[in-house]
Amino acid sequence: LVFYLLKKEASLTSPFKLNTINTKLLFNNGPPFMAKGGFGDGDSGRSQQRKLKSKKKRPVKQQQQRISAISPTLVQSLDDDARAVLAECSNDLDKARTSFLGYNLAYLETSMPELYKSIKDGEHMKNRETHEALVELSWDAIAAFMPITHSTGPTADSSKRLQAVAASAGFQENRNEQVEDAGYYLDVGCGNGLLLPFLKKEGIPAASYVGCDVSSRMIELAEKEYLSTNAIFISDSFENVVSGSTTAEKKVYDGIVFNGSIQFFPDITQTLRTAADNLSKGGRIVLSHINGGAFVSKEMQDNPTTVRTLMPKISDLKDIAKTLDLELTLPSFARTDGKGGVEGADMKLEDFYLVVLKKSTNGIHDGNMISEYINFPEIKL
Repeated sequence: LVFYLLKKEASLTSPFKLNTINTKLLFNNGPPFMAKGGFGDGDSGRSQQRKLKSKKKRPVKQQQQRISAISPTLVQSLDDDARAVLAECSNDLDKARTSFLGYNLAYLETSMPELYKSIKDGEHMKNRETHEALVELSWDAIAAFMPITHSTGPTADSSKRLQAVAASAGFQENRNEQVEDAGYYLDVGCGNGLLLPFLKKEGIPAASYVGCDVSSRMIELAEKEYLSTNAIFISDSFENVVSGSTTAEKKVYDGIVFNGSIQFFPDITQTLRTAADNLSKGGRIVLSHINGGAFVSKEMQDNPTTVRTLMPKISDLKDIAKTLDLELTLPSFARTDGKGGVEGADMKLEDFYLVVLKKSTNGIHDGNMISEYINFPEIKL
């Protein structure tokens, strides 16, 4: 979608204002004009949703039903720029996301021409900052309309899975116990802070939570949702956050969670090495995706410009664990009891991906062994 839009011509008569580390664009002086033949004419037939996957155009009757279902109150909760673009697209959310992304690209061309050129030239495959800008552009377009598209909480099944992810980060021998003397927990690619309440249920206080995301609009949603807490939200990359360049001080984490985000890193081993270097003794790295490895495979197929890797297989994780001197821990629902072996466990992770890499408290363990299973009887695959 990004590269389709880069080939189109567009003009803006109302200025946008760059207001963050990469490409967060704030609407400034009234609704933007959507030029004929510009990004908002809707002829791309593309949908900018979480997977940035192609969609078939809906029949007019179905479109009208969907349009009329949008609550005016929800529309008013949008930022000015998103509300203006949605109005120009006649409340068509798919078209509005595409237009929103197109406007941001058009403004980027004049405000940050070098970055724009690197995106257009495909530098995202070898340049981390260019790739991060692409991810930010994509997720900003999603976040802009989330007050409408995500006005309700997760489903009951998703909540169970998110609770399992949270429990894996602060895992106690007895899951009913509170985490004593909780250190910091980093939620990488935190989005709108979805995981925070589930971590709190596992005894991890909000004061221990640090969430980071390259999408500043996602961070704005998280800060608005959890304004009354003392959780920390940072609009920056994982590498910058753990280096301490965007926080008051460099932190050591008891848990680092990549929930639905590890696939956006081109080098998983290096990313996990960076995470391990910032873990306390006994700390945990959690890799998870509540929709499973199969979802990420489709996501990468549909959007290879931002999704750079698949969820790692257990055999790969064992090698990584051995290299980084970590212990690999699997959830109980991945247990095969000798039936199917590692391949069988990999298949179960295709539905709900959840693994833990644990740093030893004494530095003595065999990274090639699965050390234990975290018990989640509530998860049935």
